[in-house]
Order: sequence, then structure tokens, then C-alpha cells
Amino acid sequence: MLTFGARTAGNEAQKRATARTGDEGAEPSFEDKAVGLGSTALQGALNTFAAGKVAAPGNAAKGILPAVGNVAKAAVTEGATSGAQNLISQGAATAGTDAAIDPKTALADTVLGAVGGGTLATPHMVKAGAQAAATRGTDYGEHSTLAANRLTEKAGGVDKLEDPKTAFSAMRAAQSDVKTELNTAARSVTAPSTETANALARAQSGEI
Repeated sequence: MLTFGARTAGNEAQKRATARTGDEGAEPSFEDKAVGLGSTALQGALNTFAAGKVAAPGNAAKGILPAVGNVAKAAVTEGATSGAQNLISQGAATAGTDAAIDPKTALADTVLGAVGGGTLATPHMVKAGAQAAATRGTDYGEHSTLAANRLTEKAGGVDKLEDPKTAFSAMRAAQSDVKTELNTAARSVTAPSTETANALARAQSGEI
């Protein structure tokens, strides 16, 4: 919000001064600056919310279809936010003046925001597609069962995994434990063969 405000506040005050006087070079009054700051604060709050949705549209590991849905949500969120910001800006600039709000510019910002939001969130969809293709048909047998049991234990029960925060914390804890145990075991291997050393290096970096 601070960076958005630093880039926007002066322009918002100038917009109101221009609408009030009809002079693009008019000096903003105290009231223009106050209204501009209010407009900037509202827009900044919306911008922060939308930016979060675009930067993290959802867990790509859930699959390609949920990822597509998350990208669509990010596009809709950014589009609606951009349109709302435009209307707030126009409303603040034209309040108390004879100038009217132009819905076409708000619509244009909505479309551009949706396109931009969808574009920025698309890499998550691509990542989900790559993960789905790489793991399709994979079965690690007893290791999958052991991992599932460990995860369930960390969460405190299968039913607890329905809560996203609990599931995420359990996953992080399980991963941390496995990494610690692997590193401890790896240190006990003396004079490993090239194949063993390579396998341990891959495992310690999180690869198969």
C-alpha cells in the first residue's frame, strides 16, 4: 500500500485539481490533496488484495483443473479490482465538480486488469500441468503408505488434514523430519560408491 500510495497520491490530487479548475497545470489545493489521499488509500487496499491473489492463485500441486480455476479467479479479481480503482479515482476527481464519470475507461481498466492478472497467474497453471504429467501413474508402494502415515501423525488424524493450514503445517513438519533423518543417515555412510553418493545427493536436494 505504501509503494502504491507513493506512486499514486500526487496524481490523484492533480486529477481533482484539473477537474475542479479545467486547467491541467492547476496547483492542487489542500482539499484536492486530502481527497486524493483518501482515494489512494482505498485503491491501495484493493491493490494489495488483488496482488496477493495474482501472486499466489492457489496450490499448483492440486492439479491442472483446480489451477485453471485459480488462474481464472485471479483474472476476475484483478479485473474487478482495476475497474473499481478506476471508478474510485474518477469519483474522487469529479466529486463536487461538473465533470462526469466515464464508464468506458472503467471498463477498459477492467479488461486490461483481467488480462494482466490472468497472464501473471498462468505460470502456476503451467507448473500444475507439468507436475500432473510427471507424476501420472506413479506408485511408490509401501513408501507412499509410510509417507501418508507420517503426514497423518503430524496432523493429529486424517480428519485434521481437511484444514488447509493444518495440512500445510503437517507437510512441512514431515518434510523437515525426513530431511533431518536422511542427512543423519547419509553421514553414517562411509566411502560410498559413486552410485550411492549420487543417489544421496539427489535425495538430499529433494529429487527422486
